[in-house]
Amino acid sequence: MRLYILIPLVCVLTALGSAQPEPGFDPGAVVRQAQTLRNMSPGDSRDVPGRDDGEIPSQLKTGNPQEPAAADGLLPGAEFMIDTSNALVPAPGSQSSAAIGFDGTNYLVVWEDQRGGGSPDIVGARVTPGGAVLDPAGFTISQATYDQRHPAVAFDGTNYLVVWDDTRRGVLDIYGARVTPGAAVLDPAGVLIAQATNDRRNPAVAFDGTDFLVVWEDDRNGLDSTDVYGARVTTGGTVLDTAGIVVSRAPVGQFAPAVGFDGTNCLVAWHDTRSGAADIFGARVAPDGTVLDPNGRNISLAEGQQTSPAIAFDGTNYLVVWQDTKGPPIEIGIYGARVSTGGTVLDPAGKAIAPDSRGAFPSVAFDGTNYFVAWSEVHGIIPAYYSVWGRRMTASGELLDSAASAVAPARLWSQQYVASGFDGTNHLVLWEDCRNKVGEPDIYGARVTPAGSVIDSSGLLISQSARGQYNPALGFDGSNFLAVWEGDRSGYTDIYGARVTPDGAVLDPQGFVISAAANWQYQPALAFDGTNYLVVWQDYRNGIDEPDIYGARVAPDGTVLDPSGIAIAAVADRQGYPAVSFGDGEFTVVWQDGRNSDYDIYLARVAPDGTVLDPTAIAVAQAAGDQLKPVVGFDGTNYLAVWEDYRNSTSDIYGARVTATGAVLDPNGLAVTQAVSGQHVPALDFDGENFLVAWEDYRRSSHADAYGARVTPAGTVLDHSGIAISTAYNDQTSPAVVFGDSSFLVVWEDDRTKPGTSDIYGTWVSTDGAVVGDGAIVWQTGSQVGPVLAHGAGSRLFLSYEGWAGMIGSNLYNAMRVWGKMDPTPTGVAEMPSAELRTTNRGPTIVRGVLRVPASSAVRGASCVLLDISGREAMRLNSGVNDVSRLSPGVYFVHSSIDNRLSTIAKVVVTR
Repeated sequence: MRLYILIPLVCVLTALGSAQPEPGFDPGAVVRQAQTLRNMSPGDSRDVPGRDDGEIPSQLKTGNPQEPAAADGLLPGAEFMIDTSNALVPAPGSQSSAAIGFDGTNYLVVWEDQRGGGSPDIVGARVTPGGAVLDPAGFTISQATYDQRHPAVAFDGTNYLVVWDDTRRGVLDIYGARVTPGAAVLDPAGVLIAQATNDRRNPAVAFDGTDFLVVWEDDRNGLDSTDVYGARVTTGGTVLDTAGIVVSRAPVGQFAPAVGFDGTNCLVAWHDTRSGAADIFGARVAPDGTVLDPNGRNISLAEGQQTSPAIAFDGTNYLVVWQDTKGPPIEIGIYGARVSTGGTVLDPAGKAIAPDSRGAFPSVAFDGTNYFVAWSEVHGIIPAYYSVWGRRMTASGELLDSAASAVAPARLWSQQYVASGFDGTNHLVLWEDCRNKVGEPDIYGARVTPAGSVIDSSGLLISQSARGQYNPALGFDGSNFLAVWEGDRSGYTDIYGARVTPDGAVLDPQGFVISAAANWQYQPALAFDGTNYLVVWQDYRNGIDEPDIYGARVAPDGTVLDPSGIAIAAVADRQGYPAVSFGDGEFTVVWQDGRNSDYDIYLARVAPDGTVLDPTAIAVAQAAGDQLKPVVGFDGTNYLAVWEDYRNSTSDIYGARVTATGAVLDPNGLAVTQAVSGQHVPALDFDGENFLVAWEDYRRSSHADAYGARVTPAGTVLDHSGIAISTAYNDQTSPAVVFGDSSFLVVWEDDRTKPGTSDIYGTWVSTDGAVVGDGAIVWQTGSQVGPVLAHGAGSRLFLSYEGWAGMIGSNLYNAMRVWGKMDPTPTGVAEMPSAELRTTNRGPTIVRGVLRVPASSAVRGASCVLLDISGREAMRLNSGVNDVSRLSPGVYFVHSSIDNRLSTIAKVVVTR
């Protein structure tokens, strides 16, 4: 990646000031980073000093760091959380694939986590032998781009090594990170353990007394020939076998490896399809990486399918356990076999631990005397529920219990995918548990004594976070803004709100409930009628398969006037994605509606007193295919609704004008854009003369861009080819639009600098369609998504979005939250490959002595200044050569503006 800066063509000379780098800032380090970046070609992945792989150095970022708001107040131009409550609840999204290690004092539990609502990350929490969760909101081990899944963990006597499969490079690789017993992540960017062609997945790890042995499934030799590979990793995080160790390259496929250590060698076990059916095989691996059984040893060749092995060592022999399917799916059980350190299978016929139990995915741990085998067991067929069971076995292979016992007995939700550990006193058994939300499991656990007694009969909730918040929407009542959002406080999302002053003061920092009806409430939108707001949303209170459209009026003081909600569209099939606008004395609500099989666009008018004037609704668009995700605005006479439209097989943007009485003026729709490859997620606002409609556009096929078009009140599309609002590197998606004093501000999700992780970028679009000032608006840790905008009094604009919150001040959230930012302005230019540069991306990255600015285009009202790292003015710039030799070395910012409004910021590194 290369660092480029944008120097605007409009700069005039005015004054000179002084500049000093901020205390503790190392200009030399930034220069070294920037020099390295300049010499890297696009896609180069070699290390940059002080840089996390795949992430721009924090000192070179535009935007703000993770804690943009000071603990004691709002910094000018800073992002701030709207609802600062941080009571812990079961983490939103799915938490799955738990693994466990023990360091002699506490457990480390790790899992894949989708609390951010997008790609899964790797999260962990320490648990004491007494069952206390020391990290109740969890801590992030990897939050890299795209997916991180299937973690495993082992302890080396000093630190843990957590490993997982990772798609940040576009294919699945194996990554890892060392974690201290104090929960410090020593490798926050991750250590690349294995890369090759095709995919690698499902790692396992053990410590051999000197190094870790990591093993995994590997497709490098062909997608129809999955093998088992491994690599040794030192306690310092160095990968000793970068090309990988071939553990098994037998014909067909080898899957789901497990690994243990016996004091001399490791034993790797997997399920193997070389004979056509799945059997359990194993191979010993010496500490020097030599595979002692290159052809593998058959541990179980029983009839049927044997899969999902797990391993424990008792000081003399291993116990390998597996899931055994001898006939139809109902004939599933848990079996095992002891294996000596020399590789001899001591139980060639297998040991029936829980035959015909319908048990699956076993785990095993040794307590110093006996083994404890745990598994998930299915009950029923449709629907099927899982419970967690266990049984003890002696080191000599004898079953101690007359029958298995329930660790987590059968309930009306699933509990499955088990992992186990032992702390010297008790076992800790983990599982995925859906008690809080169907289809979104949390990680639970229970301690089990060596005698088989369950200590925590109700289970211990391990995966928690602060309440998640999603999909904000904004309105303005003439005095304050109202932000509304989905809040995940009770296992299901409800609709919450908070008022925010034009100066950014949050009047309701704990938020207030707008709707907490049964099941889910999604996708809020709102409008103001001069007296009250109408907030509308997609509502599942009448059934989880057929959502409806509900609403409630909210007074400017935050009073919810309709606490039970107003049923705006509660009919058969699915209604969703509502939008609302106010004009000519009534609200108009539009939504996508499935009452006619395909989705159509419908509307209903709602009076200021909450009366629904069109209880059967009015059809706006019923073309072939689906019409989805409508938005609506009012031009003083009529409404304009626009939506995604599939009448031509791919998605286009269509619209229709609707009168204030509900008459549809364009029953066949207006084609706003029919560009190739698809256009999605429209947004719009009105400038007093025309609407600007914006959307995400796939005419480049491989990436989404932000495009727009102006539409007149008469329904004429002024920009038939579309306005290219942003065609930067990678994807620009989910735009939002608001009209300011004289131009539109368009913002969007943008992953140009870190693919798979979005920041908020924006630009100004003039009323004649000119685009000025593309740059970053919000650039924080993790993803920022779902931007929305509102126009307050005068020139005040308000941006809200959903973004990651870690440690903010003294509060730990580890959840997606709703944020706000007053007067958002596109600032700065980020890294992008040279192939994607625009012609304006000129100018030096490193300057020595002089800073050259292109010739002025003599635009009236233009100015250009150089700011130091603290934001103070260092000097004003003129077009041409500027002498910067007297400035202290460090990072500076070229800030340009037109009439103090259309501003950009570009980064310059000054060195000697």
